[in-house]
Amino acid sequence: MTKGGLLGPNTDLLPLPAQFDDPFLNTVMQHWQDIRQGQNIPQRSALDPTAFRRCLPHVWIYGYLPEEDDFVCRLAGAEVNYAWGYSIMGKRISELYGPENSIKLKSRWKFVLEKPAIMHSKFTTLRETTSFKRAERLTLPVADQSGEPAFIFGVTHYRFDKIRDRDKQIAPPEEKPIYYSID
Repeated sequence: MTKGGLLGPNTDLLPLPAQFDDPFLNTVMQHWQDIRQGQNIPQRSALDPTAFRRCLPHVWIYGYLPEEDDFVCRLAGAEVNYAWGYSIMGKRISELYGPENSIKLKSRWKFVLEKPAIMHSKFTTLRETTSFKRAERLTLPVADQSGEPAFIFGVTHYRFDKIRDRDKQIAPPEEKPIYYSID
């Protein structure tokens, strides 16, 4: 992985907040913290789905493929697949997001793995012409069995809002991730 990438080497890491606004993000964050066992990042094998049972429809895991510089979806909950409109299991970031957006997302996720860091974001997209898809996402680094950062584990809480006439002229805000220090 290359250091910096599109983010640049001076991306600021903020202190981790005591909690997030979304309870799903808080549950997953607490479990991730609990299983670190003194390490910077926990191993994937330590993830215990029973600890975040209510969040399972909203969680996902992507594995990094260094030789291809891409990420592939290894796990996607039912709400994640619903938000996409189909199962994303086995799909690569480059397939899901298109060339421009996949470069941006891969850069962000590689930063999360390399630093390591925690990424939090909120975004809104137009879903067809009748609703907004709003999402709040927490992105966490996870290690393989050897302890190397190799997976991105996350939770995304989607909300679907019907568009009112007055909203039709409002462009959705661009996603601006916030990066937090692990310590």
